[in-house]
Amino acid sequence: MAATNAKVLTGGKQATPCLPLITALAILAATVWSAEPNGDAKSGNKLIGTWKIVSGDVTTVKHVTPTQFMWASYDKDGTVTRAAGGTYTLKGEVYEETPEYGIGSDFELIKGKPQTFTWKVEGNKWYHNGKLSNGFTIEEVWERAEKSVPATSAAVGAEAPKGWFAAGDNPNDYSMSLDRKVSHSGKSSASLKSVVSKAHGFGTLMQTFNADSFRAKRIRFSGYVRAKEVMDWAGLWLRVDGSNGGEMLAFDNMQDRPIKGTADWQKYEIVLDVPEQSQAIAFGLLLAGLGQVWLDDLTFEVVRNDVATTAERPTTTRQRPTERLSKAPRNLDFEE
Repeated sequence: MAATNAKVLTGGKQATPCLPLITALAILAATVWSAEPNGDAKSGNKLIGTWKIVSGDVTTVKHVTPTQFMWASYDKDGTVTRAAGGTYTLKGEVYEETPEYGIGSDFELIKGKPQTFTWKVEGNKWYHNGKLSNGFTIEEVWERAEKSVPATSAAVGAEAPKGWFAAGDNPNDYSMSLDRKVSHSGKSSASLKSVVSKAHGFGTLMQTFNADSFRAKRIRFSGYVRAKEVMDWAGLWLRVDGSNGGEMLAFDNMQDRPIKGTADWQKYEIVLDVPEQSQAIAFGLLLAGLGQVWLDDLTFEVVRNDVATTAERPTTTRQRPTERLSKAPRNLDFEE
């Protein structure tokens, strides 16, 4: 379910000023699994990956992992109007998704209720038809978008930072690469910049690792960022994911203290608690809109409990299983 029935359910477009939540959900869904470009060959699931709707009049992207889905619709100005995510199942030609979290005036109509569709994938198209739990019939056509992969760049020949990958709700509007001409220290840094005249959504350069080393501790994630002509905002971000059903335990993306404009290297930090039930820690740098930012010399450290955290406990969502997590972050100075 996505953009094609938005006006039927809402009576028109309604912008939702919840960007911190939207960003959290989009980062979560866009990065839970680095899928193969044509689905998961091992499981035979052709839906795994990132899709963009081509049958509606509203731009909508959808991310599908082996067990989760998340979609978001946004207008020509990049304002997210509706979003939802949750779990899904595949049984033959039947695709059934159950929205568990989302925004939009119509979300309560579908929350927690299975939505059943028939589906087929032909080439790079996903045909998705069915009737919602509220009785509305939809017919959608999705087109496979570029996957979230080990960090790549729109610039030909650009070098990717080892251990990092690119994600976001519209990563193709951004270039993410290693910059050997600009650095805070050493010989290189990571660069994230818009590559279109009007960037939509956000792009992020990120990685995820196992939370074992930091469980039941308070941690500080810090790093140096340089900014050039950032028109909207940028920021470090840090997310702690749980193991009990996969809830998101803590999240901060600096939107209440954004990086904007042009500035030389400055140190920024995020402080979050890592509860005992934590499973994974994800982190990175995000850029929303036009501009360029560089990242260098990141550190993780345990701090005392009298050091204030920078964010409150977020709305819980579901996350991925433990497989494929690295034991620790790597290449934090971009010198590998």
